[in-house]
Amino acid sequence: MSDLPFNPSLTRKIPALTGELRQDSVSFWHQKQDLDLYTVFFYEGVIRQLVLGLKFGGHAEYARLLGSVMASALADKMSEAGHRPNAIVPVPLSNSRRLRRGYNQAELLAKYVGVRLRLDVLPLVVRIRDTARQSELNSLAERRGNVRGAFALATDVVSGALRGREFILLDDVLSSGHTMLACAEVLQRAGATVICLVAASGSSRRYLTERYQG
Repeated sequence: MSDLPFNPSLTRKIPALTGELRQDSVSFWHQKQDLDLYTVFFYEGVIRQLVLGLKFGGHAEYARLLGSVMASALADKMSEAGHRPNAIVPVPLSNSRRLRRGYNQAELLAKYVGVRLRLDVLPLVVRIRDTARQSELNSLAERRGNVRGAFALATDVVSGALRGREFILLDDVLSSGHTMLACAEVLQRAGATVICLVAASGSSRRYLTERYQG
């Protein structure tokens, strides 16, 4: 475990950014300081291999390791902040991608985090249209537009049922953060509180060192 590329800060008000993104994403996230964001690993080395295997290689079993470590890190942060979330909400996949993969990797990660933290996993947000992969888009404007209007509240959620409830929003990889933010806004419009966004991995150690220390 000591060889895994842990993100030592675990939490930051701006996300772990990938080297391909414009630096104006920093100012974008400064405007979102009401949302804490946690990334447990840097997206490099063995973690990158695990995430890619989980996401595209059919290795659903990788979710157990990643989710268990995420849970341990998140438990400490929740305790420090005094948060008592009601449940975890995974970022949804489109139906076509879910059928092709056989599962939603964010749901699998949320399952193992939920077991360790004794929290339910609730698919409260659904994807209502297919989108291009965010990783294939170059600019922040493209990424923001790609997910605009792509998510909605699940049809079986009773109006007003989420008011006053607190949730963790979870995904596997964080790049620009626009996908997670779009999902968070769906929950917030329904009266829920999103206490944090959490991703298994984001950015690389090299880029963070250059960006925040250079």
